[in-house]
Amino acid sequence: MDALLEPFHNYFKCAKEIQEDKRQEGQDVIWLLVSDSEDIRVAAAQKYPNLILTNTKKGLVQHTVAISMYH
Repeated sequence: MDALLEPFHNYFKCAKEIQEDKRQEGQDVIWLLVSDSEDIRVAAAQKYPNLILTNTKKGLVQHTVAISMYH
């Protein structure tokens, strides 16, 4: 599991640093993880069970498209 997430170590480290710097006392923190890789989503959710919000369901991730309010 950790080997799978190792290439992304700096992203998780950055999220933790932001959390430590910006979190107010008593404030809950959630990290949103978006990835096309089901294995990465599952591994991250297992490693950080109380922090990661992601889709761990099997199958393809449904992508969304943001529509500009200026259209």
